[in-house]
Amino acid sequence: MARPLPSTLRLSPLGSQIMTPSTELTLAAATGIGYGMPNATALDGAAISSPVRRRFIRVHGRGVHYYRAGEGPPVVLLHSAMSSARAELPLLHQLKSDHTVFAFDIPGMGDSDPLGKRGLRIGDAADALQATLEALQIPRCPIYGSHTGGVIALELARRHPECISALIKIGVHIFSAREAEPILAEEYRPVLTVKDDGSQLLADWTRSRDLMTWFPPYVRRAANRLPWKFPTPGELHDHFLDRARAGNGYRAIYGAVLNVCMDERKAVSALTLPATFMADTHDILFRHLDRMPKLRPNQHVVRYTRDPQGYVAEKARVARSYRVEASSPPDLPFRPTPGRINRRYVDLTGGQILVRSVGEARSGPPVLLLHDGLASSRVFEPLMCALGIHRAVYALDLPDNGASDALAQDRPRIGHYADIVSDVMNALGFERGDILAVGAGGTVALDLLNRPACAGWRGVLEAPNFYEPALARRLEAGWAPSMAPEWDGAHLNRMWLMMRDEYAFWPWFDKSPEAARAVNALDSWEEMHARAIDVLRSLRTYHRLIVSSLQYDWAPALRRAGPRVLRLAIVEGDPRRVHTEAAARVRGLPAVAVLPSPAARRAREILRLLSRWR
Repeated sequence: MARPLPSTLRLSPLGSQIMTPSTELTLAAATGIGYGMPNATALDGAAISSPVRRRFIRVHGRGVHYYRAGEGPPVVLLHSAMSSARAELPLLHQLKSDHTVFAFDIPGMGDSDPLGKRGLRIGDAADALQATLEALQIPRCPIYGSHTGGVIALELARRHPECISALIKIGVHIFSAREAEPILAEEYRPVLTVKDDGSQLLADWTRSRDLMTWFPPYVRRAANRLPWKFPTPGELHDHFLDRARAGNGYRAIYGAVLNVCMDERKAVSALTLPATFMADTHDILFRHLDRMPKLRPNQHVVRYTRDPQGYVAEKARVARSYRVEASSPPDLPFRPTPGRINRRYVDLTGGQILVRSVGEARSGPPVLLLHDGLASSRVFEPLMCALGIHRAVYALDLPDNGASDALAQDRPRIGHYADIVSDVMNALGFERGDILAVGAGGTVALDLLNRPACAGWRGVLEAPNFYEPALARRLEAGWAPSMAPEWDGAHLNRMWLMMRDEYAFWPWFDKSPEAARAVNALDSWEEMHARAIDVLRSLRTYHRLIVSSLQYDWAPALRRAGPRVLRLAIVEGDPRRVHTEAAARVRGLPAVAVLPSPAARRAREILRLLSRWR
């Protein structure tokens, strides 16, 4: 399958966002513990000399996500709470010209797993950071931390001074008892409760807005009004996503921080390392710099009062002043953890594709899973665990979906998605294997199975988007409407109701009696909430896979594929069964296989179907 990689990807809004300095200033100082948020401006990958790469590493069984960019001595960046490492991308871009920059998602935030222990303390987060630095073989270097990230870095300096050569800390927390009281209240970090009406999404959206308007956000009085420029809907959406992806995970790390950081004078006084404590006039912690204890000669305070546009450059200047003469470690190869679903990014020309895998060491041809539209590869995790007992299993977020980067084409065709999947297969060294593809992913699989390079592959297509032309046009017009963030969060409600109505109607937008479905609603809405977050993560592009699948000329392609398409299948109770059966008759395939819903039984039936030709 070896062939040149196409330049069909661009860096996605999630993978390459960059804030203007003024945006960062407005948002990064919004709480006493702090957070930041990038805007919706994507960079052209071709214009970036040193690409930013997203990476995963598993440390003590916990997945850690980080960005890596640049060449030179190392520097580490830690973001603030209710945020992710994306918030530090502006500083990363400033430093990557002469440093290797590592920007980590702190535990329970972004794409990093939570620490998963009760009674979490800030020392646990510092120990986890030390273990991560050791696993990545990062030598002693300067560490930058913004608000919560700074609290973790300060504790790291106390517990593991061998890891940190200098500290750049944005914001110092020295609250009076009266100031601390509303921050320590439960209202400051509310519990996320998923509801069947999706109102938890709008509640989180409203809280994101309030964080830009008042401090604390639940005390909505004139004295608490923040004088900042209000963010755009796109900026709000991205900040909402950081909060939503963390779920209740942010409460654990935030609670650990709140328990220790109301008064950091003692910790600062004990610090002997070179350090700079910074804040700008937009930061509510700016006045706390006046409450600092006496510092050592190698420690400094920077009160930034000049042009806000220059604040990121000033932070970069300070970080460069602590440059170490040490080499950064090479990019580590992928090392899967047996028995666990592992995540990694496959690097392609112009972007990255997220791949989940399990059972990597198992012999025999792998099983490749391609998800439907309005989803990501995460939906396959229960099935992957069941299949992974017997086979090596790989599932990827298709371009324009989930955490993968977006296609460069404005109106991509199914062949463009198939190109990328082919490149991922090539990068992983696959020459033959089996494909299980669902819905829109089924059209991608069919395009692949018609290629000479995929002669060693066979597939089972579950509820593929194979419809007669009139219905396909109708579905194209209504099934996956394009969306953009709206100031009132209406797009969140629209997305939730789209997914919810799939259980009551097919297609969901047809409310006629003929379209009604007699199915049981979900017992738990947690999975639909997780799926909604997957789709909202790629809100601006999610619809393109579905639209291109409905435009695909599947009938002649199905005939050409011959025996490479083993069977069409449907999960019991799926209303698309009649259309899948009609498609099977086009090529004279056997009767449509009905798959059970439970993952273990579904896996057994899939393996039985696939084994017939091996």
